[in-house]
Amino acid sequence: MGKRGPKPRFLDLACPNDHCNLFGIAGKFNVTVYGTYTINSGKVRKYICHTCGTRFCDITCIPVGILIGWITSLLFIIYSGQKMDGIE
Repeated sequence: MGKRGPKPRFLDLACPNDHCNLFGIAGKFNVTVYGTYTINSGKVRKYICHTCGTRFCDITCIPVGILIGWITSLLFIIYSGQKMDGIE
């Protein structure tokens, strides 16, 4: 339970993790909001699946851990001066 009562569960959202038992199945009350952050176009909600623990966001529905891994890898390539295939 949150500080101001129970957290709302979303019926229209499904877990995007393909290893989750409830992957792609909406309406199972397993997804709740666990925070928000602000970008130029407004607020973005962050969600958590209580079945597998995957965290994902409003905009991309990409699990947050994967997104952070991609960004970290890209920054490493940029700052190390390595060349990416197909990009000059």
